[in-house]
Amino acid sequence: MHLLRLALAFWLICAPAFAEDAPLTPEDVTEVADLIDAALTALGDYAMVESKGREFYGAVTHTFGAESRQALQLEWLIVMAVALQGRTDEAQGLARGMLEKAQRLLSADDVLAYKCLSAYAASLGSAGEVDEALAVLAEGLTEAERWLPNDALVIDELRYLQAVSAVRAEDFALAALAYRILDQRLAPRTDPNAMALHAVSMAGWAQFLATSADPAEAIPVYDRALAAIDAQFGTLKSPRMQPMRLNILVLKADALETAGRGAEVSALLRPVMAEVATHYGADSPLWADLAFNLAVSLVDETPGGPDDDEALDLLARVVAIREQALDPASAKLLHARQNYAMLLAATGRAGEGVAQLRAMAGAALPGTRSQIVYVLGTAQENGDLSAEEAVDAVLVWLQDSQSSGAAAAQRLLTARLEAGSDAVAGLLRDQSDLNTRLSRARDALAAQTTLPLSDRNADEVAALRDQIGKMIDTLDTTRRDLRVTAPELASATGQGALNLATIRARLKPDEALVVIDPPREGDDIGLVVAASAGSVDWHTFQVPGPEIEAAVSHLRAGIDLRLGVRSAAALAPVAVARDFDLDAAHWLYTQTLGQVAGVTAGKAHLWFDLRGAMAALPPQLMLVTPPGSDDFGAADWLIRHHSVTILPALSSLPPATPRASPAEGFLAFADARFDPSDGLAPLPETVAEVRAVAASLGQDATALRLGDGATEAAVKTAALDRIGTLYFATHGLVAGDRAGDGLLSEAALALTHGGGEDGFLTSSEIIDLHLNARIVVLSACNTASGGVAGAEALSGLTQAFLYAGARGLLVSHWPVESRSAARLMTDTFAALAAVPGTRMAEAQQQAILSMIDAPADPRWSHPAYWAPFVLVGSPD
Repeated sequence: MHLLRLALAFWLICAPAFAEDAPLTPEDVTEVADLIDAALTALGDYAMVESKGREFYGAVTHTFGAESRQALQLEWLIVMAVALQGRTDEAQGLARGMLEKAQRLLSADDVLAYKCLSAYAASLGSAGEVDEALAVLAEGLTEAERWLPNDALVIDELRYLQAVSAVRAEDFALAALAYRILDQRLAPRTDPNAMALHAVSMAGWAQFLATSADPAEAIPVYDRALAAIDAQFGTLKSPRMQPMRLNILVLKADALETAGRGAEVSALLRPVMAEVATHYGADSPLWADLAFNLAVSLVDETPGGPDDDEALDLLARVVAIREQALDPASAKLLHARQNYAMLLAATGRAGEGVAQLRAMAGAALPGTRSQIVYVLGTAQENGDLSAEEAVDAVLVWLQDSQSSGAAAAQRLLTARLEAGSDAVAGLLRDQSDLNTRLSRARDALAAQTTLPLSDRNADEVAALRDQIGKMIDTLDTTRRDLRVTAPELASATGQGALNLATIRARLKPDEALVVIDPPREGDDIGLVVAASAGSVDWHTFQVPGPEIEAAVSHLRAGIDLRLGVRSAAALAPVAVARDFDLDAAHWLYTQTLGQVAGVTAGKAHLWFDLRGAMAALPPQLMLVTPPGSDDFGAADWLIRHHSVTILPALSSLPPATPRASPAEGFLAFADARFDPSDGLAPLPETVAEVRAVAASLGQDATALRLGDGATEAAVKTAALDRIGTLYFATHGLVAGDRAGDGLLSEAALALTHGGGEDGFLTSSEIIDLHLNARIVVLSACNTASGGVAGAEALSGLTQAFLYAGARGLLVSHWPVESRSAARLMTDTFAALAAVPGTRMAEAQQQAILSMIDAPADPRWSHPAYWAPFVLVGSPD
């Protein structure tokens, strides 16, 4: 029966389109629906299932109409196929209509009603609405157990979906209960569909135990899954060679390794690997999966073990197989390369290990940075790499593994600036076409090499291997040409991070670049990397990530500014709490910048790429030397030694040859009028601020939008592509702040309402603006913070303005006091105008030092007043 269903599924793939005028009977519909269901289960080609389902659906509705049971027999399968392809919105829309139809047409004792219900629950789960899916499944199970025979398989199908959804919802008790019930109900059954569901359920239960409980508990359940599969495939010619069975063996090997029973893996896998090599060939991805697990089990915790040579040989073969059949960024290939690189480094061949890392093109898997650092550190220590080569590799990896929204916005902006030439457009088209063809060829090779040797087309395999090799060579050439023709665009589109040579060429003699990426989860070690035109250095963190996070939180807690602020609340003035921890500020310096001080010493300007917790703190308030007293004015702040610019991505480091020039105009918005219900205090002092800035830039009052003119509508209707300096002096709001009668769902700038606008310029509205600005100044509160609670730094408004086209921004990390903010901004622009060619970071540094050393208000030497604003991007 199983062979028959697979044969019919194969027929379905090859079947011609169904003619709408062909005569159909209900039995025909049931037969073909069963075929499509078999293909959905056995083949996993969801796009094909959807295509054939839709073709036949047209013939079905032509004969029986859309309002028919026969139409529903196809609709639930189409919904499942769409959901499994990840098209969640479409799946939900189809599922709702299908379920409403089922409720109209089907009785409570019709199995098809519960098939439709399961498809609807699957669509909810694919959209992440697991709680709703669980509620639907619970109701469906209650009704199915009431109306259907006890042995109706659809009851178990619903239960299996319940178990999967419970795992997603982290309701582990419900998941365990559902899997146990499935085992009890399905284990005694001998019909093929029940045996197949039993095998799938046991594999899911074991995987659930392996990842959420004790992996040792998973091992006997994997054995139950294997027994179920053996029972299901027992009539086949080669039952032990079924791909599903081989996959479960791999998962069991993982569980044995994790449970500390790696010595058992060899006996489990070696006999099967020999059979797989005979049946599928030793070049099959199925053999590679088993070989990878065997290699991992062979590697001792210390180098020099007796099985290292065999493990190296196995991993080399696994990499060779996977790089032919898989995308370079696929998790399986990355796992193989990283493990191979680690073992090469551990056995004295670190140079070859580095070659594997380079082949990863900067990609990495979560939690594996320590392995990459180990390989590079070992290679440098052994003399296989110079310090420059190690730093080059680290910088490339750090760029390609960066995923923050601000970095993505910067990459998009860089692409926008660099694209445009016909040559570049042609290279990008060539690259896209090559990637598409290469992906198809790899899929075809994988399909061939997972067939038994007796069923393979040897000539086709050879042709595909030759074709893939040639396309990889051509793609490498295209990428090299793109890096030469448009290096920033190559970086922005993920085709080549800036290497050390390029970074050094962009750094002026008095500049240095510093990347600070603190430890993340688990045993991650973090990185501090520095480069200048003449030297480089890199180190791992000496303390775990939580200590760095705690230090940042502690320092931010010392900024207790609650007076006259430009934020969502207008409170009575109170004193600033003077509990900022100077010792902690120095400790954080020693753990970060202090480790690479040999590179940064004497450099007037530092470019920072800050990640994780460090992105939430302006670096200028760290202390270079231990504090000698509690006098903030006498402290050795970092800003005394360096001007500072924050890079949202390394690709925004300005090139030696300037990009297209930004616009030159000036436009400022200040003293907006707020509705009393908004709870926002008026800011009349911002008028003097923007007038002073305008005067510094040689601009007159026509460039100012004040009071009733500072409207959101005026922003949206302005010719912003002509504005080089766009200035907002107003309240900055974050998600959750009150706006009128409700709460904001995203960050916003508060402006005068009118002209059909509510007066809140939100992040999503900013993204739709078209800017060509050198600098956007957000002289407001919290403009560097995330748009929602817990969001990354430099998201929200910052990210939105980068997307819209801003080269640089001045943004704040916390609520700012209005008078000191006005002083800081006016002094910055006055310094910028006083000496042509002054860097904006240098102008800001001068303004900050003036506030520390010669404050108009004695309180202004406290970092709460002078440190909130950071310069982001590359405005110069």
